[in-house]
Amino acid sequence: MPICSDGTSLLFRQLNRGKKSIAVNLKDPVVHEKLLHLIKDCDVLIEQNRPGTMKEYNLDYDSIKSVNPRLVYCSLSSYGQDGPCAKQAAHDIMYMARTGLVQQDLPDVEPRPLSFPAAAVGGGALPACVNIVAALYQRQTTHKGCYLDLSMMDGTFALNPVRVTPMLQEKKGNERVPENAAPGFSLAGDIPAYRIYKTKDGWLTLGIMEPKFFTSFLKAVGMPSTKEYVKMGLTSMMENPESAKLMRQIQQKLMERTTTSWMSTLGPLDICCAPVHDASTAALEDDQLKHRKVLIDVQLKNGEKLSLVKPPLAAPLVFQPRTCDPAPRVGENNDLLDQY
Repeated sequence: MPICSDGTSLLFRQLNRGKKSIAVNLKDPVVHEKLLHLIKDCDVLIEQNRPGTMKEYNLDYDSIKSVNPRLVYCSLSSYGQDGPCAKQAAHDIMYMARTGLVQQDLPDVEPRPLSFPAAAVGGGALPACVNIVAALYQRQTTHKGCYLDLSMMDGTFALNPVRVTPMLQEKKGNERVPENAAPGFSLAGDIPAYRIYKTKDGWLTLGIMEPKFFTSFLKAVGMPSTKEYVKMGLTSMMENPESAKLMRQIQQKLMERTTTSWMSTLGPLDICCAPVHDASTAALEDDQLKHRKVLIDVQLKNGEKLSLVKPPLAAPLVFQPRTCDPAPRVGENNDLLDQY
């Protein structure tokens, strides 16, 4: 991540603009007392320490809930507050590995991590947001806060029911699906109609799941569109070796033209396809992303201008001030505790 002139990273600026920063010694009794006064006025407290750390400072939920009975207290950790791995250190790639997200579901293909922190965002931040909002809504009825024990590994595992659930279902006679059985629904690229192909100058994604759309695709690219070909195109090559042959034929055909050329042919026919963009330029190149204004230009109060990724909030919820405080330095707002 690029480092800016003030020593902070662009990611730090993206995530922390408009926030306040207080950095204190939690072992200091005076500071501890001031923090309790601050907590008394809070709706939500989020902590990401290893299990047991907050208790060492008498700031765990049981120690402070009497100070603010309406407080929603969220502990977001790697593996949750209990279990054999609870106190182990971990990062994003480990959650994806242990929950199977890096496994490609294809023979002879090595496990491969995703290129963005899917576990931290999809398995951590988003579940935390949902649980906190749900807890605040529940509080309107109960008039009480609650404690939320969230695990990023739990949240990551919950991202994958499409692959996990079919393999867990019991068949007649209480038999489980054999481990070597081909998945009934695969998104790993082993189905000809659902994978990424190379073109003359780039890549083209096919996301076809319905026979009528694959029939239209075969006709559009000048290939046989018989029922046999359509069935083959929607079947995993692990189930039908002929699907691999069709996959090679499609690849050879798509190499004849550029991505833009194929999009101009397939797009108007309502065939599920898309170009592959580079993540760093997608918001500048993709017409749909540009139309939806997924970037936000922020004028910081220090005069600096930043173009950042906009939070995915629906229009009625978006508050977009003309100016915004830049990301604070560590401890920049310690004076906020002086009022207590």
